[in-house]
Amino acid sequence: PIQILDLSAGGAKLDCGPALIAEGARVTLDWGGAGGAALVRWRGGRQAGVAFVEPLDPAEVEALAVRSTALAERMRG
Repeated sequence: PIQILDLSAGGAKLDCGPALIAEGARVTLDWGGAGGAALVRWRGGRQAGVAFVEPLDPAEVEALAVRSTALAERMRG
């Protein structure tokens, strides 16, 4: 599984584990009715950064953070 480490309307930082996701790949992030298409902009070790093709609704980002205590804590820094 891929874990979201940080999320904004424009993109996300992911922990991809051993998944083979190449820089430049087009991926889809889906978390129960929200999410979107994204391009992998960088990859370093287990982590990757993606930019959404179309920005997410900020309300969707906030709703996911509310549902995910761990994500909310990471986003607060």
